[in-house]
Amino acid sequence: MSRRARNPSQPLTLGLFERTGRQDCGNAFDANDFNEVIRKDRKAGKIRTARQIVDDTWKEWEAGGEFEQQWLEQQSGDFESLDPHACFEAWAQGWRACAVRQVQDLLYEMEEREREEREDNPMHRKNPHAHELESEITEGIARALWVTAYADWVRNLPAAQKRELGAGPGEDWTDVAPENPRTAYDAAAQLERLFAQANAGAAMVDLLADAMEADGKKSAGFAYAHRFGHYMAMQALDHGVSWFDDHAQFAVNFPGFEAMTGDGESVDWSPMSIANPRSSSRRKTGR
Repeated sequence: MSRRARNPSQPLTLGLFERTGRQDCGNAFDANDFNEVIRKDRKAGKIRTARQIVDDTWKEWEAGGEFEQQWLEQQSGDFESLDPHACFEAWAQGWRACAVRQVQDLLYEMEEREREEREDNPMHRKNPHAHELESEITEGIARALWVTAYADWVRNLPAAQKRELGAGPGEDWTDVAPENPRTAYDAAAQLERLFAQANAGAAMVDLLADAMEADGKKSAGFAYAHRFGHYMAMQALDHGVSWFDDHAQFAVNFPGFEAMTGDGESVDWSPMSIANPRSSSRRKTGR
């Protein structure tokens, strides 16, 4: 865990510690720390999302109570007027957010290998069931809502705060935004209900099945489901990016939705009318 590098004239903030956590993870992330965990999960038939894997692994690392203490000692008491524990929590939040992204990539790579094995061997074990994919769709929706709301909030801050909290050159807002707050999942649940209302009662996992059929896929993994949730949310927000940029068209109606934050810590939302939802093509009234 490296010490942060900063301009001596720059005041210490929790945001700086959070960003340092992301940078430390990016510089020192070891896939071997998680590859074995994922393999054991697969062998035991256990299904966890990237966030669950990172959170559970982090709890194991902290179990002895020495992890935070070691980090604090490395900082040599350089916290100015900030609470040291709060600084550690901010650093840890940034590290975990980066690790979740890395583990998602590992899961995707493993799913691709399993898909190739299934193609070679039809008797190979099937992909996760619908209810397991459902949580990953929600994760993708919640992340999209939170990141777009957070980015809009940062862009309206004074210049100094924008430099501290915003995405720098070559950085992705998904990597920069803090972990999803609980309200992001509340907003995601509301958007999922609106999708159902706009699509003859179809749940998000039903729409995922339609997308898979259009793409000619017989099975889907976590990464596919996460991207699906992300782009469904982005299209509902009308942010100009689309699932259909890289995937086959299927019939789906998009409710209008707005997500915003006034404090950079929680999500507020405003569902728009679904009386005339945007449609990718004409959708059947029954399933």
